[in-house]
Amino acid sequence: MPAEALIEAHVDENVRRQAQEIYSAAGVTIEDMVRRMLLKTVEDNAIPMDFFRPNAETLAAIEAARRGEFAGEGSIDDLFAELDADD
Repeated sequence: MPAEALIEAHVDENVRRQAQEIYSAAGVTIEDMVRRMLLKTVEDNAIPMDFFRPNAETLAAIEAARRGEFAGEGSIDDLFAELDADD
């Protein structure tokens, strides 16, 4: 499939350099990996699951919920007010 579109992205230089080192060691380029990620997204009709790796706080909340513990408090209106507070 010939390349027909150009995608530009602005990223932190240190992130780009570190990613380039990792990909180079695997024999691929950043451009190769972007193409692969986009193709995988289209193939699966979904964002690749590795993007949804939860942090430690989220994992602890998931485990607590599985044990039947609920740490939340307040109403749904309180939640939306808190979420909108940063806007």
